[in-house]
Amino acid sequence: MRGPRTVKVAVRHVRHVRGDAGRRRTRAVTWAARDFQLVRPAAGLDRVELECPVCAVPVLAEVRDLARTRRVRAAWAVTGVLALVLGAVSLGYTLHTGADGRPAG
Repeated sequence: MRGPRTVKVAVRHVRHVRGDAGRRRTRAVTWAARDFQLVRPAAGLDRVELECPVCAVPVLAEVRDLARTRRVRAAWAVTGVLALVLGAVSLGYTLHTGADGRPAG
């Protein structure tokens, strides 16, 4: 029997946002190179508080069960395929009717 399924989580968060009401806001994003191994829950959602290794700020990580992850991945795959098909059909229609819109001569 295999052990519990784990997921690799990389810590990334917005460290600070600077700016006033009339100025542009700038953000500093912190990216930690260290990954954390978390155990997936059997069902539902599990929230784990991690500490950023760069700036020692507590960060909340959410880990979902494997079935939910597969459903989300499948939904994004279907969305991507539909976008490609729609783009190809739109391009074909544009090329097909493109000559009708130009003036004669």
